[in-house]
Amino acid sequence: MGLTLSSLRMVPVMSTRHNLRGFTLIELIVTVVITSIVMAGVMLGVNLITQHSADTLVRKQALSLAESQLESIESQTFISYPSYTYVPVPSGYTVNVTITSPTVYSNIPSADAALISVAVLDPTGQTTTLTGYRMNY
Repeated sequence: MGLTLSSLRMVPVMSTRHNLRGFTLIELIVTVVITSIVMAGVMLGVNLITQHSADTLVRKQALSLAESQLESIESQTFISYPSYTYVPVPSGYTVNVTITSPTVYSNIPSADAALISVAVLDPTGQTTTLTGYRMNY
């Protein structure tokens, strides 16, 4: 018996390059490099957002501290301004209060008005200043 064309087709043929499935080492390395670059960008963005979030928290706390100090002073009787008491200040913050007589009102005597300025220095070095007026009524 000789070999015929039909008998050759039944014999398994060695796989050629076109029939192989999977990834080459170069393709895997390129995928890892691209994924690493994307992840580095995402982490950089997350880090930037986190830093600004903490700064906003410090600024909000400084503003809250200035507001509470200003309200505390304005709620006292007009005569007791020279002896006002501070609201407790968290560590890292510094409060500076200035009470002066404003001269902007021509029909109100300066003895009956007070300009209150509260400046809060936060741990990042930024100053938040609030100003309020109190009249002796």
